[in-house]
Amino acid sequence: MLHADHFRGRSGPFSALELLARREPTTVWVGPHPHCASPPAPPPTDFASLRRVSVQPSQPRDDTCLSWWTVDLFVSVDGRVAAVTLDLWDP
Repeated sequence: MLHADHFRGRSGPFSALELLARREPTTVWVGPHPHCASPPAPPPTDFASLRRVSVQPSQPRDDTCLSWWTVDLFVSVDGRVAAVTLDLWDP
C-alpha cells in the first residue's frame, strides 16, 4: 500500500491488490504493454532485466483513460516477484 497525499491528481492510499481484486475483465501482458493514450513506457531501470507481467483492465470502467491502471509484476528467473509497480492515469 502506497500512502501518499496526492499522486497524479488523485488522493491515496493506493493498493495494487485492491485494483486486482475488482470484478472487471483484465488483460495480462508479458513484456511491454500499451498505455491508455501514450506509447509503452520502459520498466524502471532497477527491474529492466526481470520478466515483466502486467495486468490492466480490458476496458476501463468509464471508457476513458481516467479509470485506466496497470499493475506490473517484475519476476526473477527463479519465479519470485521481486517488485510491484502501480501505474495510474492522470485525471
